[in-house]
Amino acid sequence: MKRVKPAKLKSRLRLVHRREQVLSLTLGLLALLNWIVLLFMLLFALDWLIRLPMVVRAVTLVGLLIFPISRAWRLGWRKFRPWFNLPGTALKVEEHYRSFDSLLVSGVQFSAPGAASGTSEAMALRTIERADEAADEVDAEEVVPFNAIGVPGLVGCFLLLSLGVFAVLNFPLFKTGAIRVFAPWVSAEYPTRTQIELQDGDRILKEGEALRLAAVISGEVPENAKIFLRTGQGEPRERTLVIAGGTCVYEAEAVFRSFEYQMAAGDARSDWHQVSVISAP
Repeated sequence: MKRVKPAKLKSRLRLVHRREQVLSLTLGLLALLNWIVLLFMLLFALDWLIRLPMVVRAVTLVGLLIFPISRAWRLGWRKFRPWFNLPGTALKVEEHYRSFDSLLVSGVQFSAPGAASGTSEAMALRTIERADEAADEVDAEEVVPFNAIGVPGLVGCFLLLSLGVFAVLNFPLFKTGAIRVFAPWVSAEYPTRTQIELQDGDRILKEGEALRLAAVISGEVPENAKIFLRTGQGEPRERTLVIAGGTCVYEAEAVFRSFEYQMAAGDARSDWHQVSVISAP
């Protein structure tokens, strides 16, 4: 039996299918962007406050990428179907318009090239015609509303606006944070208003020798600096150093054990450095 092609019905169902795919892709993309921006801002704030080690930043980068992708898949991309499933789309429309009473699904089935035989040709043709006429009542925007984009879209706009304002107000800080979070293997230090230049980094001393550690402070120079001394896994001990002529000095008459030290002034901190003490022969 020769089947009639319900052109209007297929056109409306194809429009519904396209809106479904656009909605799925958009919801997934919004989830991806929102979570990436949110996690980036949280990780940046944490790294800026405590200077996360490279290994920790590398681990967080993996989570920053995997978690948003998983959320995008769950909230949108898992529903994405690039191929056009005519019967499945007709069934979705039927679920929305209960009054059709399977008319659209029957029209699609009867118009298919491999439609089952044994059905009255006149009945099949009439069903196809009625389904094609009923397609006038199908509103793709009503079947697949875009209301679900509202809240994620507003959240995304707010996050992107906040990120944009931050980048405009302090681009060097934003750039450094982005490098440290998304490329943890790259060496980058946050810009500070105060700069610390150590005259000595790592040191090796003989047991009982005197020690002098000096640093040049520039930029916004405060009255005092601080040095943190750490031995083993214990808590650092803090000492206050007076800044005179842009220089601060820490002195010890004799050193008998190895330790690490870090200097801080204003909003700047140096890296930790090692003072190694070796026993006298």
